[in-house]
Amino acid sequence: MTAGNKQWTASNTQFEGGMGIDAAVPFGYESDFLRPVYPVDRVKPEDFFTKQDIENARSRMVGWVHSLARTGR
Repeated sequence: MTAGNKQWTASNTQFEGGMGIDAAVPFGYESDFLRPVYPVDRVKPEDFFTKQDIENARSRMVGWVHSLARTGR
């Protein structure tokens, strides 16, 4: 960021460019940060919950949990 020809930043701040780096996982340690795989193919919710309970839970699912419920990761 730059303030143009001023020594301070304010409303005249302009974007000069930049670079984004995902530093969530240290390089070389990727295998230490793998997400767990849940046994969605071996556990049957019907054994523990009624159909009404399962539909209630599914109706509340939003976003990435659809993928988690389908694949286990």
